Amino acid sequence: MLHKNKLYTISFVEGASVMAAEICGAKLLAPFFGSSLYVWSAVMAITLGGLASGYFFGGQLSKKENKIQSLLYVLFAAVCCLCLMPFMTTVFLLSASHLSLIPAVIISVLFLLFPTMLCMGATSPLIISILTQNASQSGENSGRIYAVSTVGGIIATFLCGFYLIPNFGVQFSVIVFAVLLSLACLFLIFKKIYLKTFINLV
Repeated sequence: MLHKNKLYTISFVEGASVMAAEICGAKLLAPFFGSSLYVWSAVMAITLGGLASGYFFGGQLSKKENKIQSLLYVLFAAVCCLCLMPFMTTVFLLSASHLSLIPAVIISVLFLLFPTMLCMGATSPLIISILTQNASQSGENSGRIYAVSTVGGIIATFLCGFYLIPNFGVQFSVIVFAVLLSLACLFLIFKKIYLKTFINLV
């Protein structure tokens, strides 16, 4: 099994990336739709909807035998979705030019944030499942993982809002968290290679 600290680190980075994606997503939309109540309402609602869908999806994936491999795939998909976010302007332009404000905002946010949040939401149930060896540990592990993830989100919110975006811009901020998620993937890849080497030696 992966060391607990590595799983906590992955959970921390995932929580941070969720909030970074949410804030950066709203900033990416601002040139097209402004920063109105409609935009922020859509961003928050679809972020929650994506996470809820991800929690359900991750719960289904946790039934599979190779949970570490599933976690790796989900994290890799999240990295890809994050990297694509700054290049979604074509969708915004098409929505803004053909639809009224509210439908245009909702459709744009769906394309921009839902896939990313779905992938990130799926990581927590998988990590909890990997950590839990018996039923008595489930509550404690769930509490710790969601707490660590939330702390990561709090730090990322301040970091993005007060430092990264004002000083380096949205695209740079997205890349920073994509890199951090990529490093989380490397944790799993190295673990997978180590396990295969050990099995072959035995």
